Amino acid sequence: MAIYNTLFSQLDVTLSQLLVIDRDFRDPSFGLRLHETEFCSR
Repeated sequence: MAIYNTLFSQLDVTLSQLLVIDRDFRDPSFGLRLHETEFCSR
């Protein structure tokens, strides 16, 4: 991750990580929450 952070910081892009597990993808509401998380982080 540090390499990506270094490379993207040169482009003025901030990185983030989101930890998910296989069970998350079985939850029907997960997609909506993931979408909301993506747009809230901007």
